[in-house]
Amino acid sequence: MSKVFTLNTELLAFSRNYDTTHEDKATSARGQFIRAYPLRRLKDSTLDEYVIGKRTPSFCTYVEARTKAWANIQGATSFKFGIYFGKTQSDLSTRYRFTGKFGKTKKQAFNGGRALTPSATFFHGRMLHGEKIQTHHLG
Repeated sequence: MSKVFTLNTELLAFSRNYDTTHEDKATSARGQFIRAYPLRRLKDSTLDEYVIGKRTPSFCTYVEARTKAWANIQGATSFKFGIYFGKTQSDLSTRYRFTGKFGKTKKQAFNGGRALTPSATFFHGRMLHGEKIQTHHLG
């Protein structure tokens, strides 16, 4: 048998047996995210529409938890978003938390995080870790 025939036979068998469940879930998660947070909504979002930790749907909640099938960015703290609502190990009071990297005030951290957060860049079709991810149609 030729190598081309063997390869074509193997590809055909793979295609017949391949389970697309994972890709179907990823496509569904991507579609839900794009419908919930088109590019213009992120730009115009309020602090509470953006921040994770309020126990309500938000941009950061979608990015962190609702799109795992499509793109999992869990592992780092919520500081990756610039600002979040919650506690720390050393301070159990629930409030807005931010890092000086994104600004010196809550408002600055929100604007800086919303504009520069790696997850926003990732989810809007730009480069992250050297990979191009198709998310929104930019144009």
